[in-house]
Amino acid sequence: MQPILHVVVVGFHHKKGCQVEYSYPQLTGSGEGGLPDAWTNLPSLAMPDGAHNTEDDIIYFVLPANDDSNSTVFGISCYRQIAADKLLSKSEDVTRSTVQKSVCVLSRVPLYGVLKAKLQLITQAYFNERDFAKVEVLSQMYDNLCDMFSGEDLVDGQAASMDISVQDFFLRFRHKALLLFKLMLLEKKMLFYISPAQFLGDTMVSLVSLYPKLLEEGLQFCTAKGSNSVESEQKEVSSQKDDGKASGPDPISTEDLEISVIDEPTDPLELLIPKSGEILKMDPFRDQKDNYGFPLSIFIEGNTFEPYLSIHSLDLIKSTKSFTIGATNALFSSKRDKLDILVTMENDVGQVEILNPGLRKAATLTTPDLRFCEQILKNIEENKKFSAIFEGSDEWIRFQLRSYLLSLAASARTGLQTVVADFGVNFIAEWRKTLNFQIWMVGRHDDLVGAVPGHICAGQYGIHDLYLRAEHTLSGSEGARKALTALGATGKNLGETGAKMKSNFTNWLQRSSNGVLAAGEAVEAKEGDQNVDEDTRSNASESSLARANSSLNGEDSATSSASRRLASLSAWIKGGGQPSSNANSENGAGAGTVTSPNEAQTASGEDLTSKVQSLKSWFKGRPKPDPAKPEESKSEKVSKSAMRVSAVRLIQKSLRLQNVVNGKWCTTHYTIKDRSKDPRWKDIDMHREADQYDVVIVGGGPSGLSAAIRLRQLAEKEGKEVRVAVVEKAPEIGAHTLSGAVIETKALDELIPNWKELDAPVRQQVKEESIAVLTETGRIPVPIVPGVPLANHGNYIVRLGNVVRWLGEQAEAAGVEIWPSVAASEVLFNEDGSVKGIATNDVGIAKDGSPKDSFARGMELHAKCTIFAEGCRGHLTKQVLDKYKLRKSHMTYGIGLKELWQIDPAKHRPGYIEHTMGWPLERDQYGGSFLYHLEDEGLPLVSVGFVVALDYKNPYMNPYKEFQRYKTHPSIRTHFEGGKRIGYGARALNEGGYQSVPKLVFPGGCLIGCTAGFMNVAKLKGTHNAMKSGITAAESIFEELKDESKTTITPTKYPDALENTYVMKELKATRNVRPSFNSNLGWLGGMAYTGLFYVIGKGLEPWTLHHGKPDNEQLTKKKDAKPIEYPKPDGVLTFDLLTSVSLTGTNHEENQPAHLTLKNDDVPETVNLKDYDGPESRFCPAGVYEFVPSETDASHMRLQINAQNCIHCKTCDIKDPTQNINWVTPEGSGGPKYQGM
Repeated sequence: MQPILHVVVVGFHHKKGCQVEYSYPQLTGSGEGGLPDAWTNLPSLAMPDGAHNTEDDIIYFVLPANDDSNSTVFGISCYRQIAADKLLSKSEDVTRSTVQKSVCVLSRVPLYGVLKAKLQLITQAYFNERDFAKVEVLSQMYDNLCDMFSGEDLVDGQAASMDISVQDFFLRFRHKALLLFKLMLLEKKMLFYISPAQFLGDTMVSLVSLYPKLLEEGLQFCTAKGSNSVESEQKEVSSQKDDGKASGPDPISTEDLEISVIDEPTDPLELLIPKSGEILKMDPFRDQKDNYGFPLSIFIEGNTFEPYLSIHSLDLIKSTKSFTIGATNALFSSKRDKLDILVTMENDVGQVEILNPGLRKAATLTTPDLRFCEQILKNIEENKKFSAIFEGSDEWIRFQLRSYLLSLAASARTGLQTVVADFGVNFIAEWRKTLNFQIWMVGRHDDLVGAVPGHICAGQYGIHDLYLRAEHTLSGSEGARKALTALGATGKNLGETGAKMKSNFTNWLQRSSNGVLAAGEAVEAKEGDQNVDEDTRSNASESSLARANSSLNGEDSATSSASRRLASLSAWIKGGGQPSSNANSENGAGAGTVTSPNEAQTASGEDLTSKVQSLKSWFKGRPKPDPAKPEESKSEKVSKSAMRVSAVRLIQKSLRLQNVVNGKWCTTHYTIKDRSKDPRWKDIDMHREADQYDVVIVGGGPSGLSAAIRLRQLAEKEGKEVRVAVVEKAPEIGAHTLSGAVIETKALDELIPNWKELDAPVRQQVKEESIAVLTETGRIPVPIVPGVPLANHGNYIVRLGNVVRWLGEQAEAAGVEIWPSVAASEVLFNEDGSVKGIATNDVGIAKDGSPKDSFARGMELHAKCTIFAEGCRGHLTKQVLDKYKLRKSHMTYGIGLKELWQIDPAKHRPGYIEHTMGWPLERDQYGGSFLYHLEDEGLPLVSVGFVVALDYKNPYMNPYKEFQRYKTHPSIRTHFEGGKRIGYGARALNEGGYQSVPKLVFPGGCLIGCTAGFMNVAKLKGTHNAMKSGITAAESIFEELKDESKTTITPTKYPDALENTYVMKELKATRNVRPSFNSNLGWLGGMAYTGLFYVIGKGLEPWTLHHGKPDNEQLTKKKDAKPIEYPKPDGVLTFDLLTSVSLTGTNHEENQPAHLTLKNDDVPETVNLKDYDGPESRFCPAGVYEFVPSETDASHMRLQINAQNCIHCKTCDIKDPTQNINWVTPEGSGGPKYQGM
């Protein structure tokens, strides 16, 4: 069968996009250009995303075979562009200054390596003609390739991987190259996000070529969308399985493994193996394997391999259960919640990020693994310039990996603890669950039986292993590289006298400041240490931070501990007793007498074994178990955990200093620093791709999703195609949603009447309720009479994040395009001033504001109408409010803090809710609490929260600490005794009400939900109003969409329609409730007014009270304010701030400009600190802002912004006295990751 199928030319047309322009032989499908149905993605795969940004590129891609959807066709594309004015002959469709085209070869076998150079030459010759109608060179290439690859032996490994350097792959990824080799065996969701496409393809093909015969023979089914699940197969055969008669390997026993070698698996390994015959039926390669069982059956049953995907294939991430794919578009990497592993390249250095927490233990390289990598790297670096030497060559590397793989398989098959540990117990456990392992183990492969178990680099541990471990753990930062260089220099002196060696260690510790060993342990502990429970580790963090700060002056306990242990080790290596891991021992236990290396080598076998075991323990930071000593206490474990946290804090502190110049914090974000004036951006292409929608909705909350669903419902009813997109900055829908919440369901009833049948997470109805005023020790009940705004009969207690996630599912089912992890950063305008759409934010910008190698411009989403549904204090909403002068009366805000507790079932009262006012707030402070008992999936939960109005005056007020103090009230704390806190978060909320609602429409767009301020503050509810506003806006917009001649839509009927709904009627009736609390009587006056004019008078008073000054102008100067003393947290009921933030799941890309920008970098010190004693360090509920001693003058305090802690509450953007802080969107998917908050 002829392997070469077609030569194809794909061109880019600015109206039609990518399309096939020529093929030889002629394509005979039913699609445009003769494309078969199975190859509809060919045009987009042949052209790189953002093609206009590059002059040339090479793309490797795959397609399903046209004649067999389970088989694969392999494509290689060579892309070029040429200036249109250089063409001798132009077709009518050439309308731009450049012409972009790709020449592709499609074949039945992967010929990536052998075709790359040939295709580049032919493509260049084709472009040199400057007349794309001259295609003779292409048809001639097809004929030549057919002659070259004819006969039975179509392709071998060298043809597939020729000119693709495995050496370069190892030099870029170093130890992580082996990590990727092991991870691919686990059949997980792995994304390679690397630019350009040729670099991406070479990396992925290099990795695949390391597996024997996999590249040339094992990718034939890599595009098949199978079940990709062994579980269904196992269930089918498990009923037929006889006890004790299962073939294949036995489960690995890990009972007696020494934890000094590797951590224990989290759970006992119990794996059900189907019968051999059933397993082999799953293997399409069963008749093609050699005597060792190669190629491995990795890419079968729906585990896909795609060396390149364009943006048009983004949905593959959601629809495929496991994959190894490559992409150059940043939108792929933003889908972090859909990935297990993310592989990137920065400054020519490969990085591997494990995104699935359950995979991190399995993704740890053992010390023998690191030795194996080091041996390969050593041979590459020594022999790369000598092409005639086999050692270090590409084929030599592949031979080494083949030997490693055979040893790995033999070890996994035996299950012997001693050999399994050298490869990683957790890794072996994960691998044994995969289909490729089970197929390999049950097959009859004669030569595999002779494979020898055991790691080829197993053996005794030495000081060089410490270097390898540190290099692997800390690789990436400049500080780590300097420390490793110092450690390497230290290792060369190990044969010298004990005194000199001790001096070397001391000098090294001083130079590295924080101690490489302590830092290495800290990073390992951060990723996988399970010896101390999460709460205990968190409770230790505050004291650890103090130790970390003191360590800068030479007082760090982790550093001194590392120093003693290193000194102990140096004496031990030279023949002394055993190394000490006791941080309290000055000289190390059993340091002994120093002897020469030769004397040490003559030690008895028993003594040597003892030392090896001791050293294994020492490397893990644990002392060798001594039966004579009592077991380590929990407090001692906490202390060691605190040391690890201390080192982590030090590393983070050194990274944060990148934003500090001359002892002052410097804003580097491009919204403040003009990139056009920065020479580092001079040659960066800033062109953005664009897509057109009918409606774009910014924000995937209740209002935005309701609008999207309603638009699609109307379109379905009318038989009209309406394209709707929702962009959401959270990593998944609902992850940034936080609310009490007790909701009214009338908007949900209208939007999705059968929500109960669809199993919406709205189940816990309110059964009993109370309202009270708290004093410091007492409680005054408030009667609930008809008309009281907080009456909640018939309402539901929900976890709003779960409700929003469910709404997202309904929206997708209705045909809405939802884009999570995509941050809208800019409003786009037409020439007439109307809104054109939005642009997503740029990614790949370093902390100092410079473009990284991974820089990618954002994308433009154009729409006839853009709906802003960002929630309270929306970033883009601020822009349109200012541009169109929509606000007449300013908004006033509150900060809502919330915790989720799992409580003692005996104290649980499902359906009980209560609200309080008064203590711990002063009389002139507006705020209060909520406490809701709900049952969710059988769990006894309590949602508790505290709201503080942001018009408070005392700059020493700390809303977070007020919340913690509230929980200590005698009537409140009883709810939580015996319980455990499982969630924390905070979010600003609108309190302005009717008089603060802005004008809702403007040319090309409108405002809905909390971004407009529809919260009913008297009821403490806004979800039903938000949803109803979205429904109403959607109906108005749809009416306008019926006129297809309109390119810009302004939903002018929306405000009037909303005025006639319960939304505005509610807000109007309660308009005076919130401002009534601003009188000299405080909340006492507010309660009296509410009772008289709202409960009795139904809000019909003929006047409207107005709010006072904006919240940021309310603070008094520190000289006129009284500092507030707050009790210290106990770690049981009340908690320190950093411990709480750890429950939010907050994560941001570290190396990006801080998204908390300062309009003037001097103001925090010259105004905020000087006049108000730095209120940002107290009003932020995530510890983002702090004042620390300046690096240039310790007597001067400067602002420190810990942007990685930000939970996107927007409080700083509201309360900053001079409005100097401007919150902008970070890279998509950054921020909290709330779970049903």
